[in-house]
Amino acid sequence: MSVKLSSDSVNPESHDRFRGLNGAFNKTLKALEICSEAGIFTTVATTVTALFMFMPEYPLAGNLKTESFGTIWNSTTFQALCDRTRLRGECEECRFRAVCGGCRAKAAAYEGDYLDSDPTCPIRDESQDAVFLSSRQSRTRARR
Repeated sequence: MSVKLSSDSVNPESHDRFRGLNGAFNKTLKALEICSEAGIFTTVATTVTALFMFMPEYPLAGNLKTESFGTIWNSTTFQALCDRTRLRGECEECRFRAVCGGCRAKAAAYEGDYLDSDPTCPIRDESQDAVFLSSRQSRTRARR
């Protein structure tokens, strides 16, 4: 099981304004604490907008504040992130690697290597495979 929480600024007032709810920042931190204490893997998602001075940096791939998009795109790290044949661990052997690839940020945070397995993968065991396939088949049918 994993939980994704949204944090849109390191500034509580900015986060609350963006979310349209006073106290949202503190509630997000409390939810993160509860999940952490319960041993639930968490991911923090950020919406990047020009409204905020806080612009998260992704040290694995680059920093658009100091590097051009082309430099980051052509970097060894970014190319590795795009090449799913370079994945390691369970993601390397997974039959869904071509359509999934796991979360590289979670692999980096939990395993210390962005190309390692995503420890929060919901399809690690066979019982989850059926759920994943059923969901994909439903979306495919809906597009037809």
